[in-house]
This record gives sequence, C-alpha cells and structure tokens, in this order.
Amino acid sequence: MEERGEDRDRRIQVDDRRAFDSRGNRRRAEAGPEKVSDAPEPEGPATEPGPEAPESVGFDFFVQSLYLQALMQLGDLEDPVTRNRSANLDAARLSIDFLGILQNKTLGNLDADETRYLEEVLFDLRMRYARKATSP
Repeated sequence: MEERGEDRDRRIQVDDRRAFDSRGNRRRAEAGPEKVSDAPEPEGPATEPGPEAPESVGFDFFVQSLYLQALMQLGDLEDPVTRNRSANLDAARLSIDFLGILQNKTLGNLDADETRYLEEVLFDLRMRYARKATSP
C-alpha cells in the first residue's frame, strides 16, 4: 500500500510518564514541557464561588451527619429535599448500627468530648428507635 507524502513525514511521539522504570526503581523527575500558549492566565476562579466548605471535617461533624440521617429515617426530622417525614425503621436501625460500630472501632482513640458526644447520640437514637419499634 502506498503512503501519502504527509503521512510519511508525520511521526508519533510517546512520552513515558511512568513513575518507575522496568526494574522498579523510581525515575528521576524530568523537566516538563514548556508552556506553548502565550494567552494570559485567567486571574480569578473559573467558576462562581459557592458556599464555603468547612476547613476540615472533624469527627463531630461526621457523627452529626449520621445522627441527622438516622433522625430522618426514624421520621423525627423532615427530609430537606422532599419536605416530608417518613419512617424507615430498617434503614434507621442500620444507621444506628453504623454508629455503634464506629464507637467500638474508635474505643480509646477519641478525646473525652468526642466520646461523650457519640455516647449521647447513640443513647438518643436507641431510645427513639425503641419507642418507634414498639409503638403500634
């Protein structure tokens, strides 16, 4: 098959970006390609700023999110999307169990405030669940 002139002159270039060589040794960092475009960089963010995210999500925030989820599943808190209250006791039980597992797995690794908060949340949810599960 005959090659056209422009296809013959075009070459394929492969850049090996693997971090390790064939022997498993770390490769040396090489200088990256130079900037091709002369267009100025945008000065501001590309998207509109939204609500600020918390700087770091702590343990209390994580427990609180599971707590609120369980309250919605128990029907004690309105779903923010549907604006309805509906109970799903199986899902609530699962969320309560997750918090119990979290308590067991973090035993001895939490400070006094975190331990107390988790205990209070679990006690409250277990009492609410017991009332809902035994009521007709």
